[in-house]
Amino acid sequence: MSLPLHAAALSLLLTLACAEARSEEWNFRVTADGRPIGTHTFIVSGDAQSRRVESSATFTAKALLIPIYRYEHHDSESWQGGCLQKIDADTNDNGKTYPVHGSAEPQGFQLTSGARLPPCIQTFAYWDKSFLQQSHLLNSQTGEFNPINTTRIGVEQIRVGNQPVEAEHFLLKTSGFSVDLWYSKTGEWLALESLTENGHRLRYEKQ
Repeated sequence: MSLPLHAAALSLLLTLACAEARSEEWNFRVTADGRPIGTHTFIVSGDAQSRRVESSATFTAKALLIPIYRYEHHDSESWQGGCLQKIDADTNDNGKTYPVHGSAEPQGFQLTSGARLPPCIQTFAYWDKSFLQQSHLLNSQTGEFNPINTTRIGVEQIRVGNQPVEAEHFLLKTSGFSVDLWYSKTGEWLALESLTENGHRLRYEKQ
C-alpha cells in the first residue's frame, strides 16, 4: 500500500534531515618519538553549510612509570559556510592554561582576549583538506592568528592500521612550527607529524 502524499513527503524530509545531520569521526593514536602518549578524537557533524566540530586530546608522558608531562585540550567549534562562527577551547599544557573563546560579529571575529580578526576565518581544520588553501589560521590552543605556507610534497605510501595506503603528503609551515599531513586519494585525513618545541617528534596515526 502506498503512503499518503503528506506521509511520503514527511518520510523524504526525515531522510534528507538524516543525511544532512551526518557525523564523521577521526580517532588518532598519538606517539612521541615512537612511544604512545595518548589519543586525539575529532567529531564533525552537519554538512558543508553548517558544521559543528568537537575535539578532545589527552597526552601523558612518563619516566620510570611516573607522569612527567600531561596535556589536555578540548575544543568546540561552530561553522557556517566554511567560516568559523564560534569557538570555545581550553588547553592545559602541563599546568599552563590557554582559554580561547570567541564568536563572529559583523565587524570581524572577536576573541574574548580582545583580539579582533577578519570576518571569515578558519582554525587548523585538519579534518578538511581544503583548509590548506588558507593564508592564515586561528590556533585553537594559543589564540594566535598564524600566517601559513603550504607545500605539496607528493604521493607516498604510508601504513594505516597495518595496511599500506597511498597518501598525498603536504607540509604546512608557520613562523613557529611546521606540520606534515597525509591524506587519502579521496581527501580523508590519515596522519600528522610535527616536532615539539623541545625537539620530540609527535605523530598522529588514524586508528
